[in-house]
Amino acid sequence: MIHIGQRSHPLDHQFERKPGFDHWTLGLMLSGSSYMQYANEEIRKLAHCITLTPPDTPYRARFGGQGKTWFEMWAIFPASPAFHSLATQLIPSNHVALYLPLTHETTGNLKSQFELLSSYDRVGVADTNQLIEHGLAGILLTLRSLTSQQTDSRLREAASILSAELDQGMALNDVARRVGMSPSSLSHRFKESYDCTPMHYREAQRLKQAASLLLATDLPLKEVAAQFGFADAFHFSRRFRNHFELSPSQYRKDNET
Repeated sequence: MIHIGQRSHPLDHQFERKPGFDHWTLGLMLSGSSYMQYANEEIRKLAHCITLTPPDTPYRARFGGQGKTWFEMWAIFPASPAFHSLATQLIPSNHVALYLPLTHETTGNLKSQFELLSSYDRVGVADTNQLIEHGLAGILLTLRSLTSQQTDSRLREAASILSAELDQGMALNDVARRVGMSPSSLSHRFKESYDCTPMHYREAQRLKQAASLLLATDLPLKEVAAQFGFADAFHFSRRFRNHFELSPSQYRKDNET
């Protein structure tokens, strides 16, 4: 059974979801604010955001709104095969729930989708459950598109970070922290998009820039190596040969003009 609804409460209303609740909870915050306290994570929800909480995930919520009421539309749905796989994909690997800030336009579009679900529920037309299931699937697919766009943006940011300060050391954990992803999620998503790990991507950028410097200058190998963070000329030459299938000296010679 899928439950659709909306609620509005004054400042300081509190709610607790007990352990063992076996449904997904989807909430579209339209006004006000709230704090959701999970076992190891706290989310502050502001107007124009959506959250998705998995089954058996207890939390406490405290609602506010600077002296005003808060207003949220919600859907509670079972962990059935029709929804569970899609919904699970939306939860970031380093978080217990999905929290997604929205633009005013996207909030309006999702509000319309929730209102359509509510209209099916109120009217009680034939095949009501099927219509509600279809509409809910549409909302989840919208969220998948939004999270995919967000991930793409983070991957582009990660690639930009990995391509900078090539003479300095850089750890995967630091890159992941700067783009707001877990190291494992960043590695997995980055490899899907760029066909290599983040650290291999960074080394490729170092070697490409080093190759350009070899052709543009007469600097000795040890100085080129130092400019791109390689320990010494020997280590640089070995990595260069692995990438270009030529030694740095041969590469420079073959590309002389």
